[in-house]
Amino acid sequence: MKKFLILIPVVFLALWASITWIIGSQTQSGFALAIEKLNNSLGAASGLTSVSEESYSRGFLSSEAITKITNPKETDPDKQNVFLKIKAWHGPLMMTSEGLKIGAEYVLVTLDNSRLPEKIQKELDEGFKGAEPIKLGIFTGFGGTVALDANISPFSADDDEHTIDFGGFSADLRTDINTSFAKGKINVGTFTVNDKKKAGLISAAAASGELDYTNIKGLTSGDGASHLDFPEFKITNDGNTFVVKGLHFDNVAKQSEGKLNSTSKISIGGFKGPDKGPNAEIFSKMNGKMEMELTAEGMDIEALQVMAAAQQKMQQAQAGKGENGETPEQALHDYIIAVSQLLKPGYKMKNHIAFTNKSGESKIGLGLEYTGTKPLFELGTILDLLGSVEIALDMQIAKDLIPVASAKQIQPAIAMGFILDKGDFYKGGAILAGGELTVNGKVSPALKQMGPILNMPIPWENMGIKKSK
Repeated sequence: MKKFLILIPVVFLALWASITWIIGSQTQSGFALAIEKLNNSLGAASGLTSVSEESYSRGFLSSEAITKITNPKETDPDKQNVFLKIKAWHGPLMMTSEGLKIGAEYVLVTLDNSRLPEKIQKELDEGFKGAEPIKLGIFTGFGGTVALDANISPFSADDDEHTIDFGGFSADLRTDINTSFAKGKINVGTFTVNDKKKAGLISAAAASGELDYTNIKGLTSGDGASHLDFPEFKITNDGNTFVVKGLHFDNVAKQSEGKLNSTSKISIGGFKGPDKGPNAEIFSKMNGKMEMELTAEGMDIEALQVMAAAQQKMQQAQAGKGENGETPEQALHDYIIAVSQLLKPGYKMKNHIAFTNKSGESKIGLGLEYTGTKPLFELGTILDLLGSVEIALDMQIAKDLIPVASAKQIQPAIAMGFILDKGDFYKGGAILAGGELTVNGKVSPALKQMGPILNMPIPWENMGIKKSK
């Protein structure tokens, strides 16, 4: 009996060792794949950066790697590369530098200060007060859950020209290995830069954001909401102060039967420019609040995924990394085609921009609805296209926002009835529906005057589009 009891910890130790080895053996291949994806997305999107694996050392309990981030446009070789240290602890039992963890894997990413020039090392050590500048921890549990914690430590510096204070950054995100959901919060500390010589100032109040999405598909659609809030930005230059308050970004999304409905908003609670100076009158007119809202309904999720893939290929081509020698022009063409595939029966889009100042509300609204029964590329003529969409434009602009020179240039449009002069505002509206154009409530002969042109076939094949049969 005692011999059996002695075997229990030995069996558990052997089991732990086996699981550790199996999990650890997957780390290098996974690391290489992650680098490839990061290089294709981050590098291609920026057009400046390449990410590569410099070294990888696999161990029994943990593995270590060095990743090199290169800016090829930086001429100073000492500043061209930044190196990251990556350490991966292999589960199930992990004694990490962040404490004991039980799971499949824990990865910690930090900046390799030792590879930086000595002067920069000293500046970072003084500015971050000896703390780790950046720290990214990724924990993977046995059930496939993933927890990501990112931190940038507070930073301050003071020299003969500038003082810089940054309150730090933190992000706490949760997802899974399939990215089927995403939930978390981010916090950005206060940021201030003082220019001692020019008495200039750039400052931002502490900001925060939150996201909560479920049923994510291909990183292009999901159900949920997110917001990012910046209470205040301030810039002072040559005694003039500009303040933006209450900058908010919001998004709400909902999927249904293979379609995505989404509403995105950007709002500014207030803007204020300098009260004195040659441009004080212009800034006085701009003092106010603004809101932009984009609503899209009936977006085909498969089309969104095709569009996302086309966008990535376009970025790669622009960065000189196109597949099979694909040119930026061809990649842009393919992206436009992918975007056009959103125009299917049931698709609706509406843009609304409103700006309110002491003169009242100025606004522009643009709506589009695809009312046809056939997909876009199955339409035969321009007349078919005009009959398959409904477009509505509504405009109201305060006169004091229009420069004198521009006000003179729009007089012909006013004379023809395209723009209406209504007291303190210029107004206008146009609706295209059922192949008929109405401007400010009156049917316009503009389309009828185009005559036979409307019956001309749309040259889809010349555009590189093959019509579906």
